[in-house]
Amino acid sequence: MAPHIRPRASSIDLLPEECEGIVAWAFQELANTPRSQTEVYAEFRNKLIALQGEIGLDFDIPHFSSFNRHNLRLGKLTKKMQRTQAIANAVVASSNGVDADKLTQASTRMLKTLLVEVMENASDEGMSFKEAKEAATAL
Repeated sequence: MAPHIRPRASSIDLLPEECEGIVAWAFQELANTPRSQTEVYAEFRNKLIALQGEIGLDFDIPHFSSFNRHNLRLGKLTKKMQRTQAIANAVVASSNGVDADKLTQASTRMLKTLLVEVMENASDEGMSFKEAKEAATAL
């Protein structure tokens, strides 16, 4: 059996905090518009270059392949969360409030499953204390 190797942080994950708004914009742009990924990447790259000039930060601009992998990963996670939400909605609709304990147990199981998936897919740094606390509070 091959040894478990932690995934490296992607070049998008390594961007400075100041770039988070641009990264979020790109994902929203891909999710909500019919624009091609190539068009969005070109604008994403231009926005990062402009940010470098404005603040004077020195960072590597991710290549298109990294941008593509990042968006595929986010897309899969978004679909998985939408599926989980649909299941939770179906459980709520089918229970009609008859058995609140079973509904609570089902919701807790779904949240635990989601939390485990998030922790498994966390980057090298893992979950921060604040994120773990927020997840525990959600349960």
